[in-house]
Amino acid sequence: MDEDKLKEIKNKRAREKAKANREKMKQIALQKKTVEYQKKVNENRTAFGLEKNKIQASLTMYFKK
Repeated sequence: MDEDKLKEIKNKRAREKAKANREKMKQIALQKKTVEYQKKVNENRTAFGLEKNKIQASLTMYFKK
């Protein structure tokens, strides 16, 4: 009985941790799609003498922000 409870608690914690990690990764992915992030990347690229990448500013990304 105790082993079953321990297993259940362990699985529950693992699921919560995995869910939190997925949410964090979704936030990071969304952040990388923003225009501000792309501008920072372009500033960094110009600092190293590389060409800028085209910044795609679509209306959907504007409203997601």
